[in-house]
Amino acid sequence: MSISNRSEQVWSLSFPATPERRYRLQRKVGGLEGIWVDVESGLAGQPDPGNGMMTIERTNTFDRVYYRVGVEMP
Repeated sequence: MSISNRSEQVWSLSFPATPERRYRLQRKVGGLEGIWVDVESGLAGQPDPGNGMMTIERTNTFDRVYYRVGVEMP
């Protein structure tokens, strides 16, 4: 997964994806003691044909946010 800053509050998250899978984006605010919360689930794999990466833009209002992506069979 790669994360890039589009603007002060908008982040772009990219990860390898395939159309045959569904994806779940989760976030955790704070440190290790935080809990993972679903941001989006059931996302159909729509990778860029040029690089095979799927990109999601998020707006953060938190100082420190962690993301992870899970994969599911459709």
